[in-house]
Amino acid sequence: MKYIFSTIAIFALALASCKKFKDAPDDLAGDLYLHGRAFLVTEGTATDTTAAPAKTLKINYAGAGRADFLMSTVTDSLGYFTFDNLRKDITYTIWSDYSDSVGAYAGARDVKLTASIDTARVFLGMAPGNNAVYYTVLDNTGHPVSGVDVCFFTSPVVANDSCMGSTYHLLTNPLGKTSKTNLPVRDYYVHFRGGFGTLQLRARDTLVTTGTGQIYRRTVTVR
Repeated sequence: MKYIFSTIAIFALALASCKKFKDAPDDLAGDLYLHGRAFLVTEGTATDTTAAPAKTLKINYAGAGRADFLMSTVTDSLGYFTFDNLRKDITYTIWSDYSDSVGAYAGARDVKLTASIDTARVFLGMAPGNNAVYYTVLDNTGHPVSGVDVCFFTSPVVANDSCMGSTYHLLTNPLGKTSKTNLPVRDYYVHFRGGFGTLQLRARDTLVTTGTGQIYRRTVTVR
């Protein structure tokens, strides 16, 4: 019997610790949503961007810091995201801090919700202090070439057109662009491989990074 009363007492204390006060509404009890799209800034400005798929975004009250968050989501294959159950007349911060095979990017945006939003845009730029290279790949007529393999090697001995053994392996987008951030300081031997059928397009570049926080913009013609 003493055990039963002890259990009841502990349960009552647990309920008391979870009590919602009158002036503290549930964080996720709203009926608004925020729908939008995330972009990677591929050339240092928001005018030249590419969609940011499979990136984790977090949301919290503006000014509450980033040590914690209300919820998180992952962008879909086209960079779209949705946060539900948000409250009216609240300002939220959406942000992302991540590293992946492309490099380290970061971005944030404050949004005040007076109604649900369908067109929020979040731009993710290069994280401070990183080296970055932005390549534009063109054919011999000056048109951008998409789907080109861009392979980084750290030794000319192992560099090859098949990209076997490359340290980083990227692809150009429909605008012929690709980028890599978070590059350690060293020399890179970059091979470009594209084409289809019997048309094979190739190019090579040597990239010498000289310090941290450097941005390199290169245009390469594949032939």
